[in-house]
Amino acid sequence: MDEVLALRDYLYERTGLYLPNSRRYMFEGRFLARMEAVGLANLGQYLAYLRKEEKSNGELTCLLNELAVGALSFFADPVRFRALGEVFIPDLVRRDKDRSKELVVWCLGCGTGQETYAAAMVMHQLQQTSLQGWNCLAWGTDRSVSAIAAAREGVYAEFALRGVPRSLLEQYLVPGQGQVRVSQHLKSMVRFDQFDVARLPTAVPENKVDIIFSCCELAHFDRQERGKMVEALHRTLRDGGYLVLGNLESLHGLRDGFRLVHFPGGFAYRKLLNSG
Repeated sequence: MDEVLALRDYLYERTGLYLPNSRRYMFEGRFLARMEAVGLANLGQYLAYLRKEEKSNGELTCLLNELAVGALSFFADPVRFRALGEVFIPDLVRRDKDRSKELVVWCLGCGTGQETYAAAMVMHQLQQTSLQGWNCLAWGTDRSVSAIAAAREGVYAEFALRGVPRSLLEQYLVPGQGQVRVSQHLKSMVRFDQFDVARLPTAVPENKVDIIFSCCELAHFDRQERGKMVEALHRTLRDGGYLVLGNLESLHGLRDGFRLVHFPGGFAYRKLLNSG
């Protein structure tokens, strides 16, 4: 019996989290880390321990936190942030002249929050021009309790500054003793919530979000579960809103209600206008 795959399958049954065989090197190491943390000798014992603890969900939460992977730098994917400022936001502003002037960017699977703060930087810069008078929110969610706590604190090691333009660094990040702290005025544009992506089909804010950045969250799930989540994300977006996926993700065969749009260096999915 392959104890790694038995534990993987148990996780899928409990949470809907799908870990493909191609990522075994990653999830096997995380399983072993939690096994050692609770003082057990092998993964068979650890699986039995999880089953025994089903009602409390305490160790299951710890394991999911261990599996959470977030971006470690503010502009880990510079292409998507360039598109945010030069393509997505200008398009939304141009097409929605009579809106309430509110803009929400949701970073789904935000990890420790760097990319959520980066989205807030882009929006704050545009509040001097095309977003002048708009209320803007960068919303970060992740299943990891510890990651969300770190995101809310907003203190990072200096290596997280890779790719941050000096002008943004000086405006939004306060250096000190080998670390940087996010400025308070940037924090005022950001909200972080602990949120398990497996809850998506039943727990979504409908027609409230303009742009969704998925940080490879959908890649964890099989096609059937991913289809349910894509439908939920579609409901979450306002008409004309954008769904931007991670490098390992696509909507192949799941694009109902979306139009594929290309931008320099990448592509995204735009919710069709008046699609309901």
